[in-house]
Order: sequence, then C-alpha cells, then structure tokens
Amino acid sequence: MNLPFEGLLLLSDIDGTLATYDRQLVAKNRAAIERFMALGGLFGVATGRTARSAKKMMAGFPMNAPSLVVNGGGIYDIAADRTLFRCYLSHKALSLVEPVVTAVPGVGIEINNNGLLQCVRYSPRSEQHVRYECGDFTQYSLADLPQNGNWHKLLFTGREDEIDEVEAICRRLVQSGDPYYAIRSEPTLFEILPVEACKGKSLVRLAEMLGIPLSHTYAIGDYYNDIPLLSAAGTAATVAGAPPEVQAATDYVTCPCEEGAVADFIGWIERRLA
Repeated sequence: MNLPFEGLLLLSDIDGTLATYDRQLVAKNRAAIERFMALGGLFGVATGRTARSAKKMMAGFPMNAPSLVVNGGGIYDIAADRTLFRCYLSHKALSLVEPVVTAVPGVGIEINNNGLLQCVRYSPRSEQHVRYECGDFTQYSLADLPQNGNWHKLLFTGREDEIDEVEAICRRLVQSGDPYYAIRSEPTLFEILPVEACKGKSLVRLAEMLGIPLSHTYAIGDYYNDIPLLSAAGTAATVAGAPPEVQAATDYVTCPCEEGAVADFIGWIERRLA
C-alpha cells in the first residue's frame, strides 16, 4: 500500500486554526486528518491550552502523536495521558503585575499553577477563558497567592484595547536576560511564559523524540504565538486573514479556518508531494 505521508509529522494550533474561536471543531478537518493518519502521517496539536484543557477539547478527535501544550511549555501524549516534557515560570514574573494593574485596572490576571487556574483578578474575558479551560479555578488576592506551586504561565485577559496597553507595558519591562518572555496569544490574551516554553523549541524536541528530521515536519497556526512553530517546521501554513507577520513565516496560506484550513493544508501537502 502506498503511504504518501509516512514519516511526516503535522502539528496544528487549535483555536483559530483547527477549531473556530467559538470552540467548534471543523468537521472537514477531521476527515482529512483521519486520511492523513491512515496514509502514514503523524498528527498532533500545538496549543496555548493546558494539557487538561487540550485533552477535553480534543476528546474523540483523531490524533496519533504527542502534542505541544501551554505554548510549548509541555509535550503531552493525550492518548496515553503522559507528560514527556515540561518547564515552569519563575515567580519573579509577578513583578509585572503591579505596573499592569496600575495602568490597566480592568484587566484580568490568571496564573496557571500545576495545570489549574488561580485567578488574581477576574474580568469578563476571564470568565470566558476559565470556561474553555475546563471551568475549575480558585480566586486569590495577590497577597494570598500560593508561592510554592509549579507555574506554567501568567496570563492577562481583557478587551483588545486593554491588552494593547498590557502588551506595551510588558514589552517595555521584560528584558532579554529575564527567565521569561511575553507574547500575545489572542487579541484578548497576553501571556508571560518561561523562556523554554516555545512552540518552535518544543517542535524540535518532539521531532527528536520521534526520530523525525525537521524537514519532514509540517505546522499550521494563525497568530503571533505560532510564529516560532511555523519558523521551526520544515513546511508551514497559516489561515486566510492571519496577521501579515504570521503569513510571512509560512509557505502557504489556506482557506479561512471555518472552511477547513487544516484539510486545505493537507490537500496542498499531498499535491506538493505528488
């Protein structure tokens, strides 16, 4: 049997790529991914979601490769419920909270501690985020926040104009030698992550674990936090309407997410291989 996708690894972002931003998985993508896997390919996701949230979102969806979670801060085998890699955020990142709250008092603040959310400040956007991250959270004041946990990331939530301000503040305060970096993962979400938490770095890690050369890796995403992933992959795509900087990091621009962007990319890969 001819297996045109044998030895290839494909990773897809979830929100805005594999699924719509209202959290609906596109049926056309499922059929294409099932065919990709049946013809020898390995498929997983690369998401900013936690392992717990990714497992819930992708329940019953076809996957046969480990996935990147927490923007590359973890490599997680969803089927086996097994973590292959993880890194944690320095608690020094809390130094960013006071300047942000002073300048943008309505912003929400969450810390992901051992895969569970701890809310320091609750905003309307936090309510949406908590719901799709499985709905479990604990409310703390900043003074009472437990200091002994393994933090995956610090997250600011708010309206797009509020996150514009948060981004400007954090870009000014985060220095190149800090043990963390700042990135915007959605228009209304801004994250502080450990320096080793990067979709691009973890794609390299995963490819090495699987014995797959980077030239045989494929990736698709839609936003700024996907750029390291797209740049590291052997071949990359983004969805129609993605920011220009994201499109510049890719080899192909697919149809819109809602029309089956991942299926479009798989079809393009097959035509290119042929």
